[in-house]
Amino acid sequence: MKNGLKNLSISFVANLITIIVSFVVTLFLPKIISVEQYGYWQVYLFYSTYVGILHLGLNDGIYLRYGGSEYSKLDFELFHGQFKLLFNFELIAMLILMFVSGIFCNGAYKYIWFSLGICAFLTNLRYMYVYILQATNLIKEFAIVTIIDRIVFILLVLFLCLKRTANFNMVIISDLLGRGISLVVGGYFCKEVVLKCGKVERTAIWKEIWKNIISGSQLMFANLASSCIIGVVRYGIQKNWSVAIFGKVSLMLSLSNLFVIFINAMGIVIYPILRRTDNNKRNELYFAIDKILDVILFSALILYYPAKLIISWWLPQYSDVMQYICVLFPIYIFEGKMALLFNTYLKVYRKENIIFKINVVCLGISIGYTILATYILKSLNLAVLGMLLLIVFRCVVSQIYCSKMLKVKYKSSILSLLLGLVFYLICGVMITDVVGIILLFIWIIIYISINIKNIKLAMKFLCC
Repeated sequence: MKNGLKNLSISFVANLITIIVSFVVTLFLPKIISVEQYGYWQVYLFYSTYVGILHLGLNDGIYLRYGGSEYSKLDFELFHGQFKLLFNFELIAMLILMFVSGIFCNGAYKYIWFSLGICAFLTNLRYMYVYILQATNLIKEFAIVTIIDRIVFILLVLFLCLKRTANFNMVIISDLLGRGISLVVGGYFCKEVVLKCGKVERTAIWKEIWKNIISGSQLMFANLASSCIIGVVRYGIQKNWSVAIFGKVSLMLSLSNLFVIFINAMGIVIYPILRRTDNNKRNELYFAIDKILDVILFSALILYYPAKLIISWWLPQYSDVMQYICVLFPIYIFEGKMALLFNTYLKVYRKENIIFKINVVCLGISIGYTILATYILKSLNLAVLGMLLLIVFRCVVSQIYCSKMLKVKYKSSILSLLLGLVFYLICGVMITDVVGIILLFIWIIIYISINIKNIKLAMKFLCC
């Protein structure tokens, strides 16, 4: 437990730095560059979230199969063989993306897709290191790789802002440099994987790759389907509205994602700990984490009001979409519970197929909803609302499954959180800010009071 708390604090610091970088970029970049330029930057970020499919699940398989292992006991010759094949595959994929961008894309999109080819190469190689470090509980080294990436990026962006030479092209280059330097650092920490030159039969390497892809592909596609749930709606917005509108909505969504980054930090640490924990203790931890998360995440909704005030004052050019902050802000609650609790437990019990099925069902609903909202009704309001509703639906379904699997009560938790969400939306949309923040604060106090017994019991479990 002591080592777990140490790793949690290290991961906390790393992701705190990531949040600060994201916060600075979220606030300062749209202030410096035009709305259209920021829109193109968001298009690049949007598509960069999907380049992970090009490792075919290999990295996810390593994470799942070797979670809880010791780094020194890994078969480095076997990992070195996989690294070489992944390197060659990503190099070919990068060249294909560059070639396709040169033929089929024009203007800014040609540059974006050319850059995405480089992004895919750097990102997927780096994630092999990252997943090895996470799986073997080398959280300090993982944190350094993460920090290096974001620090290099923010320093370059700040330099561009100070020089008043920032544009989306230069910001993308800054992002790629950050990824590239962190790749080198990750290679240093996993140098046994990169440099090991022992002899291993090719058949053994291919068998290992196949095992990892079989284990990880379902999780990879589950993660892909997960990101597509909102991604499909965003794609509909991009195709049916201007790149400026897409950038503005993406900015509002970025505020919620700041919290998700922070919550993911704890999920990274908890997974290897749970793999080494007996089933009875896991059930107690599930109950404890669920109750504590509900209170902390719901209470953080009060931050919506200062966030809205700051954005309205700092970025007046985005005032026409300011109402969407209220709807998109609480997404972090349900994304956070998915990342930290439900997905983590399903991975521990090797239920990647359940993650996949839930996400695919939600993706199917998302596609139908997007066609209706963006192509038929052409309603931006409905499209934005759909992002929240889809994420809430997925979270509720996941909680029901996990709770039944672990034989934990769940109805009161779901009902209280949904009622709180509805009350928050009423306060944010229909009531003035001053009255709304007072009413929401009172509701939070009532919410904590109702759940105080469960909170105390949860704290007892966590402190044992």
